[in-house]
Amino acid sequence: MPRGFEEDRKVLKLQSSLYGSRQSPRNFFKNLKENLIKVGFTQSRADPCLFMSENVICLVYLDYTLFYSPNETDIDIVLEKLRKLKMELKLEYYLAGFLGLVIKKLDRNRIKLTQTGLIKRICRSKGKLKEKTQKQHQQRQEDCQKIYLELLQSHHLTM
Repeated sequence: MPRGFEEDRKVLKLQSSLYGSRQSPRNFFKNLKENLIKVGFTQSRADPCLFMSENVICLVYLDYTLFYSPNETDIDIVLEKLRKLKMELKLEYYLAGFLGLVIKKLDRNRIKLTQTGLIKRICRSKGKLKEKTQKQHQQRQEDCQKIYLELLQSHHLTM
């Protein structure tokens, strides 16, 4: 029992997992998912770590969460709603290198997301990375581009 709460013949039942336990990541994601849905997000069927609302996109990896919106005020509104649900949030504004993700603003209405490592892993999983010749290399590039475009279309995104 914690100091100050000791009583003979009494025990405490833990209501949530402890940080560092094997269930912590699962419980964190479950709690985050429930709260994102409460504030108006929908979970992607294609990628369970992608959540979308009318104005904001949320990407989750472990306990890292990236919010994107063309309007920063929309993100602030989401963060405030999550805080009201007792979520403790630590803001970091530095995006470069977020999981190897490179985010480049192309113009006022478009951004470019690249993650070469992830694209290569997807291509490998589809059996597309077996190039030995220049022709095979070119074919691999075309195959990877097709897979990449399929991913974008499944999330209703554009390049």
